[in-house]
Amino acid sequence: MKLHWTELLPVDRFSVRTNEQLGEREHKTLTLLYQPLIGTAAISLYHTFWSRLERDSYWSDEGTHHELMVLLNLPLDDIFDARRILEGIGLLRTFRHTGDTSASFVYELQKPLSPAQF
Repeated sequence: MKLHWTELLPVDRFSVRTNEQLGEREHKTLTLLYQPLIGTAAISLYHTFWSRLERDSYWSDEGTHHELMVLLNLPLDDIFDARRILEGIGLLRTFRHTGDTSASFVYELQKPLSPAQF
């Protein structure tokens, strides 16, 4: 198990992108089908990422992981674990760019499976 601080710090920046717009159906699928499997922290992180995307926008503005900690009222290690769960179930892809003093991440939201596929 990797320690979160070796990969992620509160000052690290992130932005969110998606290839497809997500709608009410996906929201319900996440809440009713995925949440019992992956837990509320992971679903909250996904919804927080989703909410950073403006309507008809595929990229968000940049933020910091400290902002996520405040918004979700979670420590960074719980956010890191929730991110790993989302990656493992196929709802999130993470891209990292390491700079001189900090890293920046792009979190790419993946559309959940339809209820029939699920």
